Amino acid sequence: MSWRGVRRLLVLGLMLPLVSGCWNQRPIEQRAIVMAVGVTAHHQWQFLFPNVAVTADSLTAIPSAQQFYTVTVQAPTWQQAVQRVQVAMDRKVSVGELQLLIVDQHLSTGQVTRIVDSLQTTGAVPATFWIAASPGSPTVLLESTSPQTVVPYYYVTSYFDCRHCHPLRLGAHGWQWWARNATPGDSPYLPLTQRRAGGVTVRHVVVYPLHGRPVLMPPSVTEGFAYLTNRAVDVAVPVSVDDQAYTVARLHTHARTRVRLTPRAVAVQVQIRTSGIIEDVPPHTVVTRALEQRVGLAAARVIAARAQAAIAWANRTHTDPFGYAKRAAWLDDTLGATFSPTRLTTLPIHAQIAVQVTIHGEGVAR
Repeated sequence: MSWRGVRRLLVLGLMLPLVSGCWNQRPIEQRAIVMAVGVTAHHQWQFLFPNVAVTADSLTAIPSAQQFYTVTVQAPTWQQAVQRVQVAMDRKVSVGELQLLIVDQHLSTGQVTRIVDSLQTTGAVPATFWIAASPGSPTVLLESTSPQTVVPYYYVTSYFDCRHCHPLRLGAHGWQWWARNATPGDSPYLPLTQRRAGGVTVRHVVVYPLHGRPVLMPPSVTEGFAYLTNRAVDVAVPVSVDDQAYTVARLHTHARTRVRLTPRAVAVQVQIRTSGIIEDVPPHTVVTRALEQRVGLAAARVIAARAQAAIAWANRTHTDPFGYAKRAAWLDDTLGATFSPTRLTTLPIHAQIAVQVTIHGEGVAR
């Protein structure tokens, strides 16, 4: 080979590391796996990574505070944020194991949609990641630790993965946001995830109108929303019978819903059935079958009132987090086609709600 040919090969060899596609050629020890991402209202992106020093042998020796670390960048889009993290770390960033996306609750519907759509177009991101809102910057959640913080499971993810660890199952997957946001007649929502001692708690949901700013659902209304959408899995309801306080616990509700579209509203009939036990009984009270029935009726009134409060809240905020209008328009596509997406999603909801509570009598001494 001539010297000119050898020189060309040398130049080509020196240029190969400069090619942008070299990120995909990095060995495994030069890659970083993203476990969670937080986004603030000011285009600040925080990426959570597992500590590469953690091994099966060192899990018990490394404190939970050192099992993950974060890298923060400023960027207007998801794609640019990933690029800047890669440059800052000098590693290939892998998003194929993403478990959680946390967004500032003050981000608008359009902003959250653009972020989630960007993740979808990436292709490598699994659609099953959890998505949640935080009261302000997600930094508090991402940089906090918990006894449940054990690589490779992040403690906030573990909270949503556990189906019976909390009374209201309010978690939302990425694919559920895509489905709700893409269909008129359904207002997407996210659980508002807040830090507490030893972990996290969710007492509100944030509902996203078709346009504008998100609205925060109060805790009692959120409970009513859970009753109507089969997300109440282990609820305790305090009631009063003859000026005596009781608690009906272990309530797991099941709602059957019928919807019908009218020219001016969505007509809804809901039948909620649930069963539970009397957990707290006043001193010297003998629990009889008649008392169980009266306590059950009192609990049914409380559940019905909270469910009606959730409907009233949706009408006041012109949202439909239940997806009633979407279902009604699907059942009557001729009438549904006459509504614009905005009008369909903001239709008033006229609901008739019936509740039946059965008391099993467990948990009290007879």
